[in-house]
Amino acid sequence: MRPPLTTAALAALLFAWGCNAPCLEDLDAACAPLYEPLWSNVYARTLEPTCGTGGSTCHSAEGAQGGFAVGDEQSTWEHLLGRDGGSAPVVAGDPECSPIVRLLRSTDSSEQMPPGDPLSEAEICAVQRWIADGATQ
Repeated sequence: MRPPLTTAALAALLFAWGCNAPCLEDLDAACAPLYEPLWSNVYARTLEPTCGTGGSTCHSAEGAQGGFAVGDEQSTWEHLLGRDGGSAPVVAGDPECSPIVRLLRSTDSSEQMPPGDPLSEAEICAVQRWIADGATQ
């Protein structure tokens, strides 16, 4: 079980999603993803078990920390792309400027997502590639 989101991590998450933080540079476009980078896989193999009800309650419907809740596949996708009226942690086609990638790649424990145990490089790669490919369903 992952530790709860700290106040500092929550502040970092809100800051990263709500500002024009600099884009990352030199992301490896040829990285090796853990799985085929399709939305159904990103949702089922990374977001739901890591952030939602499967492995943590930080972003469950009850937790919804940072204003982000992993719900069903459709509502989670809409939220990530800002189609629900909120800020968009995913910039379709641009993983370098997607706040979610900055948080997944952060080495600062106060902002790294998920807190505690980071995702593997191959799992982050799958999320990046899904975003680079347009973040489609």
